[in-house]
Amino acid sequence: MDSVLKRTDIDTSIPSVSRDTRIPSTKLFTTQLATKQNTLSQGTNITISGNTISATDTKNTAGSTDTSSKIYLIGATSQGTNPQTYSDNEVYTQDGVLNAQELTIGSRQSGSTIGTKSSALGNSVTASGNYSVAEGSTTKATGSYSHAEGVSSIASGDYSHAEGMNTKATGTYTHAEGGSTLASRGGAHAEGNDS
Repeated sequence: MDSVLKRTDIDTSIPSVSRDTRIPSTKLFTTQLATKQNTLSQGTNITISGNTISATDTKNTAGSTDTSSKIYLIGATSQGTNPQTYSDNEVYTQDGVLNAQELTIGSRQSGSTIGTKSSALGNSVTASGNYSVAEGSTTKATGSYSHAEGVSSIASGDYSHAEGMNTKATGTYTHAEGGSTLASRGGAHAEGNDS
């Protein structure tokens, strides 16, 4: 039969081995073994138990303690590995209250000035009056201690309040509310629609 393997079919020649491909001498292994550490030693946060080596994750293990002292917000001016961090002494929490000199939640009107200790809450609002509050959409609180809320309302008089849609409180101590109302003389109050 042709499928039977014959001794003449097997290549019994041994390839020649050059000097560079030989197995290294045991002297090299003996030298390397002599420099090994005989016993493993535990380092910080490392545990060795039998043939098992374990490490403890030390991130966020410090815990926390309740305090009534100021806690300053810390941050970096850019993202990256190990960035320089900064704190701002005008932004902090204390007794469950977030404290800030000025506050923006949403967006301020592009190019508008920021009033001292003013607050802007909403979309494209302006709180340029000192100690003013603007909230809603496209509202403007430009008078000192003024408050504008709603849509496109303007409180330009000092200590004025405009609320609703397209309302204007332009005089000192004025209050305009409703739709398209105007309170222009000192101490005036306008309410309703187009009044």
